[in-house]
Amino acid sequence: MPDYCYYYEAVVLNFGRHVLRNHMTEKDVAEISTKPVGSKERRELFDNLRRKGNFLASGGKCFKAVRQTYVLERTLLPCDNCLGFFSSKLLYRHRKKCLKGTNPVGSAQAAGQSKLLSNLKIDSRLKEEVFPRMRPDKISLEAKNDPLIRAFGTRYLKTHREKHFIHVTSRKMRELSKILLEMRKLDTSITTMFSGLQPKFFDMFVEATKCIAKYDAEKDVYHSPTFAMNICTSLKMCCDIAITFAYKKQAPYVSVSSATFEADLKTLIHLFETNWSFEVSSHAASNLNLNKWNKVTIISLASDLKLLRQHLIKIADNALQNLKKYKNEIATSIVQETDNTLQSKIKLGFNDYNKLIESVYCRVILLNRKRSGEKTFF
Repeated sequence: MPDYCYYYEAVVLNFGRHVLRNHMTEKDVAEISTKPVGSKERRELFDNLRRKGNFLASGGKCFKAVRQTYVLERTLLPCDNCLGFFSSKLLYRHRKKCLKGTNPVGSAQAAGQSKLLSNLKIDSRLKEEVFPRMRPDKISLEAKNDPLIRAFGTRYLKTHREKHFIHVTSRKMRELSKILLEMRKLDTSITTMFSGLQPKFFDMFVEATKCIAKYDAEKDVYHSPTFAMNICTSLKMCCDIAITFAYKKQAPYVSVSSATFEADLKTLIHLFETNWSFEVSSHAASNLNLNKWNKVTIISLASDLKLLRQHLIKIADNALQNLKKYKNEIATSIVQETDNTLQSKIKLGFNDYNKLIESVYCRVILLNRKRSGEKTFF
């Protein structure tokens, strides 16, 4: 299979001969020419240059893999160091060799996915805070590649600036990606979330949601009712973002008629608001409430609470006695000017002080419990 020349930016058949004949003035090629023919160093330099060119030609997809995977379901990801494409499951093994003894930072698959997205214009906070926390699998890669899902994550982060919403943003982006992948199985013409936001695909949204929420048709039960209830809000937000992009004529909405596209999206939003509750959410909500009612609540026994109280009191008393003892010993050490003894006593005093604080804190928490029977011993 031909390779892509990094300098010529075109496909060439004989890569080695091409670069030596046409690009001898380049620094990397000049270094290759200094190595003996057939040597390991010369071969490695050729491979590095070949991988750089093939990555340049990939455009986010594998142009030529260094080693083909035998499992069709596995994706091919680039190494963040040499830019060669490898099987996602075996990328970590190559990365250890490629970095030559240095400790790799982070997951190899996450680094490979980030390298694929290096040429895309992505919100800095989304890229630096959300993407590293996403599980490096096919679902996350689809979420990172889809412009509408990325825009959803950016908007969600802007409206929810607290730190714990980073995990929520990651989860919601993955939920949208799951919907997109499931709809793609039902209709191969749906390539992006943008192409799937059409009123004619409403029933397909319902089917995809039921499949992901693990709807059991025989028992008429959702095994994951929370997903079925919450995904509608995310889909409506995606519709709003798509309308905004169509107004601004941003890619991939440059060639789309704003009026027609807006009418279709508003129709889809209307379907979500009126029919989604009958198709999915009301049934899922009833399943969720039923699960809450049937959930077994484990209550602490009074005898166990009594033992816990006695244990905490014992720890606090011992720590308090030790602190009083260390107080006198530290004073004696200061008078005698024995630094080693003084430092050891201070360290022990800190440990006992922490134990005292923790035991008091635990007793305060137990004192403020809602059930009156659980705080009679405190």
